Amino acid sequence: PMHLNRSSLLAVLVFAWLSSAHGHILGKSFVVYEVTDEHLDQVDLYDGTVGEWEALMGPPSLRARPDWVHPANFYDTGAIVTPYSVSDGDWRVWLAWHRSTSRIYVAMERRDDAYVDSEGEDISDASKGDAISFMIDGDHSGGEYSFHPHLTSDVCCESDEEYRLANESQAQLYWAVADPPGVGSIAAGGEWINKSPFSEVGGAVMGNTTTLEFYVTAFDSLVWDSPDRSVRSTFSEGVVIGFELEVWDYDEPGESPLVLQLGKQANTWRFAERFVDGVLHASNPASVVVDSTWGEIKKRRRVSAPPSTAP
Repeated sequence: PMHLNRSSLLAVLVFAWLSSAHGHILGKSFVVYEVTDEHLDQVDLYDGTVGEWEALMGPPSLRARPDWVHPANFYDTGAIVTPYSVSDGDWRVWLAWHRSTSRIYVAMERRDDAYVDSEGEDISDASKGDAISFMIDGDHSGGEYSFHPHLTSDVCCESDEEYRLANESQAQLYWAVADPPGVGSIAAGGEWINKSPFSEVGGAVMGNTTTLEFYVTAFDSLVWDSPDRSVRSTFSEGVVIGFELEVWDYDEPGESPLVLQLGKQANTWRFAERFVDGVLHASNPASVVVDSTWGEIKKRRRVSAPPSTAP
């Protein structure tokens, strides 16, 4: 058998510690509960309310304060401090994972002093208005995952084909907007990634409140022109995923937005090791399968939308 001397053992322990610490942004992890098929029978992405998520999952996974904004009402990136009151913006987010489909579900209720529409019908226009960008690294392997032809990279790319194959393959960035509801990636492959069964969205704007409900699929290897050759992430209890959820907040169309991040890290659109940790847990013990009473409430509150194809 192989024997390690003290120096070698110390090196192994240090490597193991560094590996376990990889990506541990903010010094904490966020709990992400499983949503089961039985739960999903109660979910309608198009109902314009997060009520079923609250009934099924309990308290929100994330809140504007303290997860994005300091309770004393300022947003601190570590380099810049910006005042941000409850009237400027406030939101609640439920996150959930689905075992057999490798989906991450996101439900968000957001109140804002002024909703700014992206004024575009394509998801590529999302960043022009009050949108969110959701980044997911299903195995939290980190690394440079997003590439652009005008940016120098030690990893990629020498040809257009290499660029298309590498860009957002090991981690993905999805945009989501409430009106008109849209979710998707702007990388190559959007023709199939941005449609059910890989992604789907419902949204509504009512006064100063917007609601977003969507799911996206996490891939460990996304092949832009082949759903069959793409490899979805494997989800189970105890798996640690990497993610980032940016909230884009405009005061006026055409002005520069305030982009609020969970992890307050630079260039998360490019480097997945800068994502925060999400630990996958079994269903919330407090969760319940709602009865027909909630179904009747939903019927009375339903907004006009196409029928849901969510499972």
